[in-house]
Amino acid sequence: MTSSAQRDRWRPVVSRRMVAVGVGVALLVAGVAGAVGWRVSQDGQVGARRLPGVPLQGRSGLRLLVNGDPTPFVLDVDTGAIQPVTGLPTDEDRSIHVESVGEDAVVVSRRGCRGSDCDADPDVYLVRHGRTVASRLGAALDVEASRDGLGVWLLSRQDATHCALGQVGLDGRQRRPTRPMPCEAVLIEELPAGLLVYGASRDGGDPYSALVTADGAVRRLPDVVDGEAGGDLVLSTVEPGRLIALTDLGSGVSHRLPWPSRLDDHVMGLVGGHPNGRLAHVAFYPALDGAEQTLDVWLLDLTTRRWQQLPDMPLRLAPSKPQLRWTADGRLLLLAGLAGDPAALVAVWRPGEPRVAVREVRLPDPERRSGFRFAIW
Repeated sequence: MTSSAQRDRWRPVVSRRMVAVGVGVALLVAGVAGAVGWRVSQDGQVGARRLPGVPLQGRSGLRLLVNGDPTPFVLDVDTGAIQPVTGLPTDEDRSIHVESVGEDAVVVSRRGCRGSDCDADPDVYLVRHGRTVASRLGAALDVEASRDGLGVWLLSRQDATHCALGQVGLDGRQRRPTRPMPCEAVLIEELPAGLLVYGASRDGGDPYSALVTADGAVRRLPDVVDGEAGGDLVLSTVEPGRLIALTDLGSGVSHRLPWPSRLDDHVMGLVGGHPNGRLAHVAFYPALDGAEQTLDVWLLDLTTRRWQQLPDMPLRLAPSKPQLRWTADGRLLLLAGLAGDPAALVAVWRPGEPRVAVREVRLPDPERRSGFRFAIW
């Protein structure tokens, strides 16, 4: 797994850019006022004065495996209980990345880069669903889940200048033969058509998207992909603020869509498909980092190709990278930092509901947090 800075540089502004903690601090869960007041912020964007939506009431049944440096933890949204994941290195300079693999997860633990240590690949660990003990799988520059949820793709260093791509099962055994792959490649998502990767020429050229097909061939795509909307459907920016391409990488058919968000100078990302294959969530947020950010989430009907804004959007957030995921039963879940507040926000929405349901939470060591990437646990 590359460092967050390296991943961010090559991924289209979002996949995981927003897109990614000490342990032992109690979690405070509080109800949230229902109505929101709106204001125009100093950067001219419309945002929420406080939390959106209505309070999250009753039992949600949600447990989240959350990114944390140097130790991820499992959060029970209903009780507020926090359990640290054990079996991982605990050096204070470690950075963590959590990646879902089927119902399980891999945790990538990267040491701080000092001189010759920069050549060491990060350590990759497996955490089984519902558990809090990690077991080591190996080491790799980058990791991505296999589509069937039974293995992981690993980009591993062969020597100082050469890398190879392969796939291992969750038992550590080889599933796919290795093949040469540029060390600068970033693994994004395995689609039916192949493994989606980002790359860039070593001379500093523009980044590009490509597919690694079943026979090992690398097919460069005409557009940089901003996110996978479901199956082989992907979204790409054609003209920022104006046009988006919805492309089927299997058939090659592409449609032009209008840019739905009216927020100035925003980019597209945090794309993900609903389990039923019809809806996709798509987020829009500032192209440049700042003390705060405005998040505007929209829903795209992949059949009619029509947009609908998520209720209670846009939302003012802290600069840390938020994360959106669909649950298996079709709820959209957001975990994000709140602007000007050490608290975090859990927001839940089910298609057809008029408001999002929210709960304010306090997570360990908010000053060290760079993102909110999580797996549903």
